[in-house]
Amino acid sequence: MAVQRWCQQSGAESHYITPGKPMQNAFVESFNGRLSLRDERLNNTLFSTLSEGRNAVTSWKEDHNHPRPH
Repeated sequence: MAVQRWCQQSGAESHYITPGKPMQNAFVESFNGRLSLRDERLNNTLFSTLSEGRNAVTSWKEDHNHPRPH
């Protein structure tokens, strides 16, 4: 709602992508993925081993890309 109002006030255009087609918006999807991974998992966890960190990233990717709609 706030974004739509800002677009109207500033004359900016908004564009929608087809649901289930994140490749239409690859730059933003990539940015959001990196940002979310850092915020949700990496910045809040102290890993004892590299393997533990890799496992956390793998499970985060599964959770982000499959069960959650985006």
